[in-house]
Amino acid sequence: MDIYLPIANLSVNALVIILLGGGVGVLSGMFGVGGGFLTTPLLIFYGIPPAVFPLMVHDEMITVPCQAATPPPQYRAVFP
Repeated sequence: MDIYLPIANLSVNALVIILLGGGVGVLSGMFGVGGGFLTTPLLIFYGIPPAVFPLMVHDEMITVPCQAATPPPQYRAVFP
């Protein structure tokens, strides 16, 4: 299944991107480092231009604080 990235003017396989993200997540979780230094070379080798990467970082800058601001239901009694 291909997805079209309009800013990069490129069509990529969604499964490959998901597997790359999962692999980077596992490696960065095992070694306790950020995944940016692994993600950037992998996406360059896959053929995505580096000019698109700052847009991906902005997406993470929005989603991570939103997830941190909403605690899971089991903690809502502690953090009202």
